[in-house]
Amino acid sequence: MNIGSNAVKYNHDGGSVTVTCREVSYTDTTAEYELTCTDTGISMSEEFQKRAFEPFAQEGQLARTKYAGTGLGLTISRKLIELQGGTLFFESIQGKGTKFILHIS
Repeated sequence: MNIGSNAVKYNHDGGSVTVTCREVSYTDTTAEYELTCTDTGISMSEEFQKRAFEPFAQEGQLARTKYAGTGLGLTISRKLIELQGGTLFFESIQGKGTKFILHIS
């Protein structure tokens, strides 16, 4: 929910958010899924991407004031996913958008 909420919150007027889910593999007892959330939002600078999952990390003052962010959402999301044996990572190109990829089984 946090990833989708951020995609909407940090998007531009008229922007888009696309969420997909696909089954990557399966056996008789388990399945692996890939969920992606792609947006056309403000994205992240290359410098910030290095610390995006750190607690209280924010790109700048605008995230705290305009968007009312705390810098904990990505940290908590990644930790919860990892506790369930999954992974969370992203690709972001400043000015074009961000794509979060979640793998879980």
